Amino acid sequence: MPAAAFTRLDGDDAGVVDAHSGQPALRWAVPPAGSNSGQAAGDEPADMPFLGIAVVVPPRATVSAPGRSRLRVVDRGRRVDIALCTSAEGAHVRRLTAVGAVTADLYIGLGYPIQSPTCR
Repeated sequence: MPAAAFTRLDGDDAGVVDAHSGQPALRWAVPPAGSNSGQAAGDEPADMPFLGIAVVVPPRATVSAPGRSRLRVVDRGRRVDIALCTSAEGAHVRRLTAVGAVTADLYIGLGYPIQSPTCR
């Protein structure tokens, strides 16, 4: 999906914060399903809520998916992993170093309990 299809959301009412630093997070909205704003031909609207990861990288960078809910970005020899997991009542998007240390943790409160949290 092209970056131009996303809309930046402003305001501090989203409940999204970098739990590692306490700083507010930038938020972007994905176009509604079926809006023809970057949706691939044949894509069906989602029947379930969706929470995912989007990463903007320079064209020279390589991006791979070494595991479920994880992206790896390598740019000029520097590796960063981005991971998505759920906790007791929310979701986390975490930036990890090559050795797994958390350097940023965006927390999104969902307002309801998660049956099977995946964060470790």
